[in-house]
Amino acid sequence: MIERNRLQILYDISVLGASMVNQTARTGVFRYVKNIYNGLMNDTYLNLLPFSLKQHYKQSLKFLKTEKQFGFFKRPSLFDEKSYSTINKNCMQLFHSPYLAIPEEISKNRNLKKVLTVYDLIPLLFPEYFNKEQVDAYKKILSSIKPETKIICISESTKSDLCNHIKHINPDDVAVTYLGASSLFQRVRSEERIQKVRKKYRIPDGQYILSLSTLEPRKNTAFTIDAFIMLVQENNIKDLNLVLVGTRGWKYDEIFDKINKHSYLASRIIITGYVKDEDLAPLYSGAMCFVYPSKYEGFGLPTLEAMQCEIPVITSDNSSLPEVVGNAGVLIDISKPENLTVKMLELYSDNNRWHVFSKRSIEQAKKFSWERCVNETIQFYNKAFYK
Repeated sequence: MIERNRLQILYDISVLGASMVNQTARTGVFRYVKNIYNGLMNDTYLNLLPFSLKQHYKQSLKFLKTEKQFGFFKRPSLFDEKSYSTINKNCMQLFHSPYLAIPEEISKNRNLKKVLTVYDLIPLLFPEYFNKEQVDAYKKILSSIKPETKIICISESTKSDLCNHIKHINPDDVAVTYLGASSLFQRVRSEERIQKVRKKYRIPDGQYILSLSTLEPRKNTAFTIDAFIMLVQENNIKDLNLVLVGTRGWKYDEIFDKINKHSYLASRIIITGYVKDEDLAPLYSGAMCFVYPSKYEGFGLPTLEAMQCEIPVITSDNSSLPEVVGNAGVLIDISKPENLTVKMLELYSDNNRWHVFSKRSIEQAKKFSWERCVNETIQFYNKAFYK
């Protein structure tokens, strides 16, 4: 048996540093980077050394101080490209970039194993949903993948897309580690807490359908609005609202144009803007159902958060979403808004059906956790280093 010493892991926390400047950017990628970071830091068989790109160094240092973990590491407690070049590179065994391109200085060290996390290939598959700067930035990330690079994908769908796009990638060098949902996302039983959050975001009395995503074309928010309008008009429903949670992305004018076109329903379509994590569980828990008809996803973390709060989920039948929701979610073809309308009506009008999918949601959510994601990441490190 091979005796294995503690692995020396250089882990890029640039994303966490960037979040100190823009907290609204604390979406799926941020959650992944932070939860993996926390898990690795607490593992006794690893020596975790945080790393930051030069442009994010000051913010990354601020993140470590804010998290009260600054004193945990021996100085220098945070490496960047410059300080990395001054240390004994032989003591570093593996570099993991959980999002950004692997830096050139790191790539030059042939003795250092490199791991890159890839979330999706959406900027390449659907460039029309992004500006040129975003597409170019994404191409830079993928161009840092060399034949020897080990890769983590967050779904089988992403792994398939990646291997089809970059032919030199060996599928055996690609692991799939599913995301988890924070323990913050649990069913809120306190009606008082739910009502307090409803009041905060000016959600009217009555039931509501919840959607959470950046307001942009790929997330299909306009489709959700069309389906909701169809639902309440055709069935003369007076006690149902639509709550849209999320910041404005780009090309969001269509969303507001649709609302303005149906001004008599504008008071029943509530756009909250950015919502802090501590308010999300009450919003999920108070909803009649959660809808997420995205056009393509690498994982679709909000669907898991909703399921963990025990509410029924209606989502697209494309990309990674069937992997995440399984038979716990209601899968729809998003070619026509009426497909969503029908499924929302079924949950609204059939209480037994609602309870069936609520129960399925919590059972499906139990299959995912950040602890599992961290453990599988560490297993992949060991495979990459000791292979």
